[in-house]
Amino acid sequence: MTRNKKILYGIIGPLATIFLFFLFYKVVREPSSYTQDLIEFRESKNRLFLERPYPESPIAPALRKDFKGLAYFPLNLNFIFRNAKFERFTAAQFSTDGPPYKAGWVTFQYNKQNHRLLAYWQRLADSEKDLFIPFRDPTNGKSTYEGGRYLNAILLNDSIVELDFNKSYNPYCAYSYEFKCPIPPPENQLPFAVEAGEKKFPYPVYKPLE
Repeated sequence: MTRNKKILYGIIGPLATIFLFFLFYKVVREPSSYTQDLIEFRESKNRLFLERPYPESPIAPALRKDFKGLAYFPLNLNFIFRNAKFERFTAAQFSTDGPPYKAGWVTFQYNKQNHRLLAYWQRLADSEKDLFIPFRDPTNGKSTYEGGRYLNAILLNDSIVELDFNKSYNPYCAYSYEFKCPIPPPENQLPFAVEAGEKKFPYPVYKPLE
């Protein structure tokens, strides 16, 4: 497999693989049930990472014998926003580099302050429901990956989206230097620490031999 194909997996793989999980995994009202769902989701992701070959999985063969799973914050209900507001861009946003394409703004309230994030369509064909939100926060470079994290969300209707930062995850470049990943835009720098979701990769980042 060529290096260009490996880079392509770094862009498309995280979005497609994690979003498939996301379709089968949603917030419920009962916290104990949600906690179990979260545990099962994370365990299934660990298994998939070991079952799939590199680079479809970002865990390189040299790391697999020591891989015991990804690291996460405990469930934090303060970072679930069920009624975030979505403001769709009136004109379609395209890029010569391909997807993701800008979709609109997602606004939510935390600590009595409004915050907004630039959201993208995951793929043009999914532009009616599926949102991709790369973001940064003060945990980056400390407890979480320095380059920021990703979040997937589904529009509940034309103007409401549910954000659950417990589902935030690392891009593939957090696990291996061989991948190239979308960088969160400056607009998506949050001023507060998001202590929810995936933490920094607890193993050495894979660096292929020159």
